[in-house]
Amino acid sequence: MSPRFSVVVTAHNEGDAIAACLHAISRQDGVADDELEIVVVDDRSTDDTAGVARACAVEGLRLIRIDEAAATSLTARQNALDLGFRAARGQIVLVLDADALVEPDWLRRMTAQILDGRADAVAGRVRFRGGGALAAWQSVDAAFYLGVCWLLSWLGLDRGVLFGNFCFLRSAYLAVGGFAAIGPTLTEDLAFARSLARTGCRIAYDDPTVSVRAAPDWQSLIARAKRVGSGPVAPLSVALAAWMALLPIFAIAALASGSAALWAAFAVRYLAGAAFVAANLLAGGLRRLLPLALFYEPLAIAIGLWVIVAVALDPRVTWGGRVYRQPGKDPVKAP
Repeated sequence: MSPRFSVVVTAHNEGDAIAACLHAISRQDGVADDELEIVVVDDRSTDDTAGVARACAVEGLRLIRIDEAAATSLTARQNALDLGFRAARGQIVLVLDADALVEPDWLRRMTAQILDGRADAVAGRVRFRGGGALAAWQSVDAAFYLGVCWLLSWLGLDRGVLFGNFCFLRSAYLAVGGFAAIGPTLTEDLAFARSLARTGCRIAYDDPTVSVRAAPDWQSLIARAKRVGSGPVAPLSVALAAWMALLPIFAIAALASGSAALWAAFAVRYLAGAAFVAANLLAGGLRRLLPLALFYEPLAIAIGLWVIVAVALDPRVTWGGRVYRQPGKDPVKAP
């Protein structure tokens, strides 16, 4: 008998995190052992990720090992995900990072809209743990991003999701032709969401939250931002860029002219942005981070400028254990 649900976890040198992740997945309320399988794709790990996963002895675990990067134009991460998605036997596939921690009701809540026939895919919330400014910043950033995605979805435009907490009908992945049809990209979750939307799949946004580790330092955060910024031009990227650009444009124009009307426009734009961030923090249960709504956009703009400089100095992007000279192609070597 095939399971109803397949949780796919790709891992690259995650021996210190995979055990907690697997145990959390295995403790789902209202899910029988034969209804759930966990597919771990160990993607060229040089630590003992596979051994730690096996030692967990969780029910329904299937371990797939990749020894060498596939000779395709796809990224290593895309190849690992594709292998896991195609190996999955469940009707519904859920995706998590190897450092994810989930609550016991996570699976039930994530899949409810698909099982009820209201959606073909569901994007959940992601928050970052680890304490400090980096975890707080990334949690606010994720809340803002998913808020924009929900708004674009409501408007009927292309939107994104986060593979850190996502589920979909396996048949939908096969219908779009998998990543081979989608093509190489370093923003595989955004590309997949756009492909689903083009085939008429309904993507819902829901509350179940997954906790993942924050970036260890600002350099790692900038490296991640370089990868995210390498995605193609789309309604999502245009909307984000245009909205953010208004803030410095109004500020510079007001400073240059001294116009009271422009200062008022700047204030309205700034407060509207802070209110949008605050609303999404409240929706995600992140009330303690509300003060950061006042600082999010200025810091996001500063980080964006930092990324532009970083790309100019070194356009290479590290992702999935490989280094890419160009977005989604031309791998150099494992770092």
